[in-house]
Amino acid sequence: MRGLILAALMALRALQARLVEVPHLDKWLHAGGGAAIAALTWWLTGSAAAGVFAAVAVGLGKELYDLRHPARHTADLVDAGATVVGALVLWIVVDLVGGAAWWGVPLLA
Repeated sequence: MRGLILAALMALRALQARLVEVPHLDKWLHAGGGAAIAALTWWLTGSAAAGVFAAVAVGLGKELYDLRHPARHTADLVDAGATVVGALVLWIVVDLVGGAAWWGVPLLA
């Protein structure tokens, strides 16, 4: 597990330094953030649906924040959509892998 976390941190560092060019990097980061929010909420509450709803709320909330601060931020509903897609992909992949039994929580609690 430590190796996986280290590899992820190294990959993020390479992206930050622009050593690797990734098309639509911002959207991928939003999707990853949505999956992380959903996973954490799912783990804390035991509800996959709560995880998806949390990702929706954070995605829309962030874009509303951006809308209110146009001098330093650009609002983009596609970013909010990418956040939600990340949460939904997590939910679908976990279900395909065999449900959330390995998390110890029901899929639709």
